[in-house]
Amino acid sequence: MRECCAWRPSVPYLIALALFFAVPATAQQEVWRGTDRIGKARLGMSLSEIEQEFPSVRTKQTPTTQKLGSDLTSTVMEVPDQQIPPFGKCHLRLQLLNGRLYQVQARCDAATEKLERELVTLYGPAHFKREEPVIWYWRNTQCTLTYSQKDRQISLADNSWAPALFSRALQGAATAAPAPQPTP
Repeated sequence: MRECCAWRPSVPYLIALALFFAVPATAQQEVWRGTDRIGKARLGMSLSEIEQEFPSVRTKQTPTTQKLGSDLTSTVMEVPDQQIPPFGKCHLRLQLLNGRLYQVQARCDAATEKLERELVTLYGPAHFKREEPVIWYWRNTQCTLTYSQKDRQISLADNSWAPALFSRALQGAATAAPAPQPTP
C-alpha cells in the first residue's frame, strides 16, 4: 500500500501557485462552481471539529513552528480510507495552520478518467492547465483547487494563507542556499 498523501508543499509548488495567480483576468473571472470542502473536510475547521468528524484521524506531524516562524504553527494529520462521493475511496492529508484547516489533500483510488470527469462536473472546466506533469487549477477569491493527474490527487487550499507562506518559503530558500561567490 502506498503511503497516504506523501506529497508535501514545496517552494516550486508555492511558486506554481503564485504563477497561477498571474493567469489572465479572463480565465480568473470564470465562475467557480466548487465549495470550500472535499468530502467532510471543510477549510477553516478547528482541530476539535476534525477529531469529532474523523474518529480515525492520526497526527502525522505535531504542531511545529521551526520552519514557519514564531507566529505560525503547523500540524499535519491523516485520515485513511474515506469514502468521498463521487470520488470513491480517498486518503486524506489535512494541514492545519494556527489550529485551523488550511489545506486538504485527497489521494483517490478511482481511475484517472473518473476523477477528471467528476472534477469537471463539480467545478467546471479548469481555469488553467499545466502539461508536464499534468496539473489542473481552479481558483476563486477564497480557495484554490488543484488536481495532479500523475498522483490522482486533489488539493484544496485556503488562499488567505498563500501570500504569507509563499513569502516565508522564499525567505527560507534564500537563507538555505549560500550566495554564489565571485570568481577571482
